[in-house]
Amino acid sequence: MPRVLVLQLKRIGDAILTAPALAALRQALPDAHITLALDTAAWSLAPAFGMVDDHLRYASGRAARDCWRAAIMRKFDTVLDFSGTDRSAGMTLLSRAKVRTGYAKDLKNWLRKKAYTHASQASVRELHTIDLHRALVATALEASGLQPPPEVSDHGHLTLPPDLAPPALPSPYVVVHPGTARPEKYWPADRWKAVIQHIQQQHQLPIVLTGSAVPEEIQHLAEIETDTSVQANLAGQLTLLQLASVISSAALVLGVDSAAMHLAGAFRRPQIALYGPTNPFHWRPRHDRALILTAGNPPDLPLQPRHPQHPMIDLPIAQVNAAVDYLLAGGETATTLREHL
Repeated sequence: MPRVLVLQLKRIGDAILTAPALAALRQALPDAHITLALDTAAWSLAPAFGMVDDHLRYASGRAARDCWRAAIMRKFDTVLDFSGTDRSAGMTLLSRAKVRTGYAKDLKNWLRKKAYTHASQASVRELHTIDLHRALVATALEASGLQPPPEVSDHGHLTLPPDLAPPALPSPYVVVHPGTARPEKYWPADRWKAVIQHIQQQHQLPIVLTGSAVPEEIQHLAEIETDTSVQANLAGQLTLLQLASVISSAALVLGVDSAAMHLAGAFRRPQIALYGPTNPFHWRPRHDRALILTAGNPPDLPLQPRHPQHPMIDLPIAQVNAAVDYLLAGGETATTLREHL
């Protein structure tokens, strides 16, 4: 039985977008024993990666030592490094696996050049992140003399544990996730208020606010909640798995570029993702019930690798409200929406 180590030691969103590549890897190697190493930030999502056999947690202190020890001692045949950092390159090198794959874009020093036996030439600028990860799987399989990985969808690969107990919420409901790790990606609180009021007045649906426990994000959500009738503010109260469960059952998910938007994409929920200073070309959800709105750009501007970026303040309320109405009416593509925005 081949033993495969997958290193994804980056942020939560990166881990979520690795799921399709892992699903393709599992289909290509149905009998392999696959171990997934995650950073502590994404660790609570580990049970959702049902396509792997076991997990390693990378964190400070003993957890990091255990992760390094496992990489060295378990005698892996293949390592796929989705992280491209010095620590993941060092772990890859010390594994002494026969096939050690990384990205050519990350070969910036002697350690990384020595760590990998094969490097994916896929372009980070020209590909969506999911396709970039799939390309690494293809490189690892080719290096092992195997066929390319099968085509898999972007969604449907994360699974929630059956014993997971999400909070009790009225159904149907709309999730609004305004927060993110980068404050420049915030949309103004008064605009979120206007959208929430529109949903409540036009669609009579309860609003559930979600977010992290970061003080800046808590404050942002408190400003949004003021003078609005929010059903529940769950910011800082949910694990990642519980957040995934809340999102997976939502009638609609609205938010900025964040891990929550990636979760909505992974479960193919109707969603509206707001972008401004980051490029949606590389990170956007691509399913048929996702609408992408970019600040300062016309709605019909095709997404491109070097998409124009603008401050979030340049995204008008009217565009978001029109997108809400379209998706809650059952729309599944952006074609009709673009005709009346």
